[in-house]
Amino acid sequence: MLKPASYPQQQQSGFLLIEALVAILIFSLGVIALIGFQSIAIGQSINGKYRTEASYLANSLIGQMMVDKGNFTGYNGTVGTASGRISWNTQVANALPSGSGTVTVVPNTTALNTPQVVTVTVNWQNPDDASAHNHTTISQIVFQ
Repeated sequence: MLKPASYPQQQQSGFLLIEALVAILIFSLGVIALIGFQSIAIGQSINGKYRTEASYLANSLIGQMMVDKGNFTGYNGTVGTASGRISWNTQVANALPSGSGTVTVVPNTTALNTPQVVTVTVNWQNPDDASAHNHTTISQIVFQ
């Protein structure tokens, strides 16, 4: 019967240590990838919050304009300095980073009780973003 060739003990020493180091390296890369995915998820969550807030602010102003038509001078194409508009500008500035809003009413000169197109745009810019974001809502309102 033949005996298998035996290798000297010195040739195999340290092999288990190399396997352990490679396993730790692979595990570490996986953990770093998970941390990167988590930071991206947090950033997208913050962006979603700002988009939701901008949508809410635009819709709240349009709702306020529909309910309180007398305080908004829409027939001549302007949305003036009504107290509701001033407080809305403050809300936009407080709710969004570098937040601002614009309101445009396309005048309808044919008759007073016809719908006029109202465009509300909310702008904001995250501190770490190079470009600004905006949300635009378009509605028709009959001013009296």
